Amino acid sequence: MKTQNSDKKSNGLLGLGLLTAVTASLCCITPVLALIAGASGMASTFSWIEPFRPYLIGLTIVVLVFAWYQKLKPKKQAEIDCVCEEDEKPSFLQSKMFLGLVTVFAAAMLAFPHYSEIFYPENKAKAQLQLANSVDNLTLNVKGMTCESCNLHVERTLAQLPGYINAKADYKTGTVKVEFDASKSSEKDVEDAVNSTGYKVVDSKKSISKPLKKSSLLLNVKGMTCESCNLHVEHTLAQLPGYIYAKADYKTGTVKIEYIASKSSEKDVKDAVNSTGYKVVEK
Repeated sequence: MKTQNSDKKSNGLLGLGLLTAVTASLCCITPVLALIAGASGMASTFSWIEPFRPYLIGLTIVVLVFAWYQKLKPKKQAEIDCVCEEDEKPSFLQSKMFLGLVTVFAAAMLAFPHYSEIFYPENKAKAQLQLANSVDNLTLNVKGMTCESCNLHVERTLAQLPGYINAKADYKTGTVKVEFDASKSSEKDVEDAVNSTGYKVVDSKKSISKPLKKSSLLLNVKGMTCESCNLHVEHTLAQLPGYIYAKADYKTGTVKIEYIASKSSEKDVKDAVNSTGYKVVEK
């Protein structure tokens, strides 16, 4: 009977350990769920848990350590005799293997903020600069971001704005820096986009608009033989910071590209083309 009661207590401890482990990471799990569900505004629902996260982590560790102690401690003679009398094989839920699985799962939940970004699709949004004459820079103080997945959620949302150029969120400093074409989106549009994620803009600071300096290159490229070669080169160039436009033509062996000189250099462009396996022919 004592053994059964001990097993029940052990299972209760495991349930508590799982609950605290999951709760500790809800603030970072929710943005990922928001992405999957397409419900952007729910991303910050559990951000209020973040201040309690160290305590929840500590409680989880204490509970699991005690559960392992209960499982591994030497049994008293009375408990051994009781088990022999019952002559029943322990269930899987009472086994060390189950406790081990629970421990691994709890550890994965506690570490979730450190790898949550892998659940976000690679976001290589193209800067929409074709018609831009100047770039506005906006620094926002944002409340509610607690981990890397929060950063990615905000950046991904801002990348959908007309005139988007670049965005960098930092939950550690509680700031979001945004570059955009003011002729296509306003400061209010940017703030509304951030607020739509569930995190809240506290205040903002706008720097002086800078004129947009475009550079153009016409490269002779060796090795392109078909339309798929063109697309491969164009896709690679589209990942460059400050990318505006690129057109590859295997028939003439040329690649035309426009980009922002302050974001990428001529060498960056040539290195990007060479990285595809085709080679830039120097004049």
